[in-house]
Amino acid sequence: MDPMIRNSDENNLRYRWLAALHHEQDLRERMNWQRLNGPFPSHNQMENWEPRPGINPSSKSLQKWWAAIAAVWREYSRQIAIGELPDPPPAELAAVMAGFCGYLGVGKLPGPMKDALSEGRTPLGPEERRDIGLAVAYHRAAKGGIIHNGNQKSRR
Repeated sequence: MDPMIRNSDENNLRYRWLAALHHEQDLRERMNWQRLNGPFPSHNQMENWEPRPGINPSSKSLQKWWAAIAAVWREYSRQIAIGELPDPPPAELAAVMAGFCGYLGVGKLPGPMKDALSEGRTPLGPEERRDIGLAVAYHRAAKGGIIHNGNQKSRR
């Protein structure tokens, strides 16, 4: 991991940006490696490891990767919103997203999106989590005020 990431304050926007980029890249590289070489070996398997037929990533792995991509874009948009100019996302991620958008542009769902879908009851989506967070904040503010950016806001 980048020393800048390791030695930073976790609430620092630059730290969160770099950590999101690193996490997404790590997951993407691991899935690509497994596609070519089979299951990723543990540390005690490394010495006697030999390549096996590749495997496609599981839906859980793909979901983690999509969550990591969402974190990258969320942190990027936060920095842009406050007037920061972060380094752009890596070209590999931009190329992947361009390819997916191309499929969506012709009405097809790309394989890695299709393969990440879950059966049955699924967790809350990002808009649902946001709406619940807004409802909780509203409820707290209506009851007795809320602290926002260090200022106490009350209903009086």
